[in-house]
Amino acid sequence: MKMGRKKFRIATVILLIVCMIVLCMQNVKYGNMYNLADEEILADYPEVHHTTFYSSSILDNREFEARMLLMCGNSSICNLTSTQQATMELSVERNWGKGRLLLKNQENGEICSVPLENGDTEIGLDTGKYQVFLTGKWFGGNLTLKSDDILFYAE
Repeated sequence: MKMGRKKFRIATVILLIVCMIVLCMQNVKYGNMYNLADEEILADYPEVHHTTFYSSSILDNREFEARMLLMCGNSSICNLTSTQQATMELSVERNWGKGRLLLKNQENGEICSVPLENGDTEIGLDTGKYQVFLTGKWFGGNLTLKSDDILFYAE
């Protein structure tokens, strides 16, 4: 009986180690996309990521919040519409890793790239509809987008 429990524990430990190795390999694979050009990321990897924890919310269509523990790769996080030239405030509390937002204008295809650095940044946007992507390399932290002139919505 004791020998069976011991084998079970050893098998469980081996399984956990294998799972951790696979997760790390996925994070490295998807994290390498971060170094590609913005256009290449959105053309070849529009929704390829490994996320350990992620939550987001949209408040009154004027504010978008996201929290992540670990993000590697690229993911569409929200959409927004600007009916006029407007500015949007980006607030970031970065804990570790690298990240950037890619705002792709759905009408003309232009991409605005914004690095995710701690603090507040103002982003100017032209009129149009945008798809917002988060590209990360071992990124962990919180970000908030808000504006009185821009509407945020889920996909």
